[in-house]
Parts: sequence; structure tokens; C-alpha cells
Amino acid sequence: MERKVIITAAVTGGDVTPTQAPYLPIKPKEIAQEAIRSAEAGAAVVHVHARDPKTGEPSSKLELFEEILTSIKAKTDAVICPTTGGSITMTLDERLRLIPKFKPEMATLNMGTMNYSSHFIVESYDRRGKTFKFDWEREYLSSSKDGVFKNTFADMEYIIELMNQNEVKPECEVYDLGMLYNMAFLLNRNILKKPPAASVRAGGGRRGPGGDQCPELPEGRR
Repeated sequence: MERKVIITAAVTGGDVTPTQAPYLPIKPKEIAQEAIRSAEAGAAVVHVHARDPKTGEPSSKLELFEEILTSIKAKTDAVICPTTGGSITMTLDERLRLIPKFKPEMATLNMGTMNYSSHFIVESYDRRGKTFKFDWEREYLSSSKDGVFKNTFADMEYIIELMNQNEVKPECEVYDLGMLYNMAFLLNRNILKKPPAASVRAGGGRRGPGGDQCPELPEGRR
């Protein structure tokens, strides 16, 4: 039986730094070009973060998002799904201000609070005598050891309401089993509209003894 799938391309993300990935697109035109190439290769959805074009640091500046989104729309009809996660260093207002400004078809909705830590990358670089290209990278990664990516139920309800007001479809980002229960809770109380759109991120910021491996889900539950 043929199984149809929806491919989402996340062309930058908010956690990888330029030193980790030297070909990481950071300029608005580069990010847009990679999104367009992904759509041409078969992606139905392109997930977008903005970066400082000089240093690659995650950014919430609306002018950067405007250039990225406008460039993508001019070349493809793929669904554009900008982040509302941004990075753990951003405030909730910084993360959300693109929603009323651009009213995208879809935007991410993180399904819970988590430890989103990458501090071990600094430890690994130090052991091997590697250096970072930009000053911000070391502090950004190191500080995540004591950082919490806050997405409380109050936050999630606020984000959902803002998305509903602006006719934006939430893409529920699920990092662990508990977040599936969070999503079910919001659906059962009609806070989150049915049918939901969800993506399961194996590993992500939570890395345990199993690394990035995710338990096999029953057929029809992926």
C-alpha cells in the first residue's frame, strides 16, 4: 500500500552554531535559497529560523524574517512554517512577534518545557583543542547547561490563542512522550483545534543513554 508522507525541511534550526556546521546558511538570501531548493526537491513544508547575517546567532528581528519569507514566497508555494521557539535565550514576546506581523500559514508550537542543552559540545571542543569562529557561540552553548526552554501550559494556551486570532495553523513539536500527553490535554479541552499537525523530534535537546534513538511507535501512531 502506498503511504503518503509530508516532508518538512528545517534549513537552519536554532541550536546549531556556524562552527559546528560551516555550511549553515545564515544570511536571509542563503536561508531562503535553501528553503526553495528543499521545496524543489520535494519538501511540502519549510521550517524557518532567522540568523544574524554577520555572526549566525539566532535572531528574532522582523526585518530578517521579512526578507526570508518574502524571498521564499516569490519562488515556491511550499507551506512556510516559521519558528515560535527561536532559541532559549529569547523572551516569549521576541519569539512570537512574527505571528501578528506576517500571519504565516503555519508556525511551530513547542509542546512543553524542557532542558534544551548543548553544553557538552563546548566540553568536547575543549578536549580536542578546537576553537569557535564567533565569540557568542561558546557562551550560547555553555549557558544552556543551566537553561530551561520554557513552554508552560499558560504559554502554550497564549500562543494557541494568538495563532487562532491570526489564522495560523500550529505545528505541534513533540520531543518526548510527556509532550504527547500535553497535546492530548489541549485537544481534549478544545484549546487546540482538531485535527492537529504534529512532528516528533527524536533526541532534540534531550539526550540520554540512548542518544538520539526513539522507541518504535505502534503502526498508525507515528
